Amino acid sequence: MGFFRDKERAVDALLVCVLLATVAGMLYFGVRPKGYRPGNNAHWLREEPGIAFDRFGVAHSGLVDFAALEEGGFSVAFAIRPEISGRPDFRFFMVAHDGEDARQLVIGQWRSWIVAMNGDDYDARRKTRRISVDIAQSEGVAWVTFTSGAEGTSVYLNGQLHRTDPMLRLTWPNAGGSARLVLGNSIYGRHPWRGELRGLAVFGQALDEEKVSALFREWRDAGKFAFDAHSGLQMVYPLVEGAGEIAHDRSENGIHIEIPARMRMLQKEFLVLWYQVENKRDFVLDVVLNFFGFWPLGFLLAATFYRGRWFNNYSWQAAILFCFVFSFSLETAQVWMPSRHSHMLDLVLNTAGGAAGVGVYAAARRKMGLLG
Repeated sequence: MGFFRDKERAVDALLVCVLLATVAGMLYFGVRPKGYRPGNNAHWLREEPGIAFDRFGVAHSGLVDFAALEEGGFSVAFAIRPEISGRPDFRFFMVAHDGEDARQLVIGQWRSWIVAMNGDDYDARRKTRRISVDIAQSEGVAWVTFTSGAEGTSVYLNGQLHRTDPMLRLTWPNAGGSARLVLGNSIYGRHPWRGELRGLAVFGQALDEEKVSALFREWRDAGKFAFDAHSGLQMVYPLVEGAGEIAHDRSENGIHIEIPARMRMLQKEFLVLWYQVENKRDFVLDVVLNFFGFWPLGFLLAATFYRGRWFNNYSWQAAILFCFVFSFSLETAQVWMPSRHSHMLDLVLNTAGGAAGVGVYAAARRKMGLLG
């Protein structure tokens, strides 16, 4: 009897050790930051005016009231040298955001296309109107201008009109001075744009083709954004500072851009219900890992609780509850990591996977005749 009792104790001890090792491993993979470093990957260029953005980079203004930009339309002109990627993800070059994704004004990049739109229909599934220009054939730095007003929205590349959509009018978010201008990323810090920004200007009017061409020639000849004297300027950033944490707005409005030393998530997402699927293969793999990854935990918890006679007749329920609490803790921790996402679907899949593991253990014991 003593031999069998010692054997049972050894099995129980081994089971607990395997359970603890499993929990430790899941903690590591659940909260590891996937390459994230707290330093801001936005820095001044050394040889030219401008800012280079990389993964986990961001620059942003304080709270702004964009109401003044709505009266006669507006124009956004910028010079960029972007990284061209074959990945089907939408990257945020510039966004004006007041807390509601549906109202945001976004200028982003999809592959070699520069896209402007309102809202969050990044993959165009809802057919939200947008306007875009392909800069793949533009050598070196590309000059892009979007103009929007009563006659529609136009996009220019290197001073030449590319396209006009008379049915589209872009708008700035306006929630009583609670919006921000963000460069190089979304406010959530999870849509990084990679490339160089050489200058940015916002005008409080829809510029015509002649004016856009003249501005392009002026920029080309000067080699920088030197538009301080132009009427209608609402914001202009020559980006000539070369150092420090502030990119100064040279317009009268003084809407300066901060380049923080550490990466910031300006708005955090907790247990998001719906989100854009940018890569179907990655999404399917994520679903599979979230479900089957919790099977071992549910199995080991059920075995440990049952053999140790913990929670009496509620060992199965306790094991499933532990899986839920553990997953909830991981999703909460991921809120603070720009390289991770806190999704309700992950919580559901983790809990369901843990319950499946519990079911597998219960079925195995019944098959071996160890349960009634």
